[in-house]
Amino acid sequence: MVNDKTASSGDAMLDQLRAEAPARYFATLFLPAPLRSQISVLHMYDLRLLSVQAAGDEVHPALIKLAWWRDAIAGLGHQAVRGEPLLGAIQDRIPADALQDWAALADAHMDRVEHGDADAVVAARERAAAATLGHGRLLRSMTALRIADRMKGRSLLRRQLAMTWHIITGRN
Repeated sequence: MVNDKTASSGDAMLDQLRAEAPARYFATLFLPAPLRSQISVLHMYDLRLLSVQAAGDEVHPALIKLAWWRDAIAGLGHQAVRGEPLLGAIQDRIPADALQDWAALADAHMDRVEHGDADAVVAARERAAAATLGHGRLLRSMTALRIADRMKGRSLLRRQLAMTWHIITGRN
């Protein structure tokens, strides 16, 4: 059961997602309402990891930050959360058995920073989403998000129409 604190912070997370990543927010709207809070936390976590970039040729500071996130996620079941609201949201909403896949997402971002492997991030994000919510409707929502990512240069309305078309028909 979701308490009032979790519900209101879930709304805040959706509002933040809407402001920072409209395409991800739009894809989230196709999920059943009870699942939106969990997937919005995943998107915010992924966006936080995406914000970690190497400064020129120096990748070590970025790798250290990503390793901190990986270790913090892996330790959520064993220690109290302090100082990072996103970790608190993850601990409140995400099943403990899915946290290993969430830590693997940080590992994939480490590969992105070190080797430029963006495909590993997409696959790890989808595994984390599947571990959190199960497959079913999630698959079309995540595929719609990939379609929106491919159409980055186009208008938000055009990306939303393409995602809607895919979710309804299953076709690109």
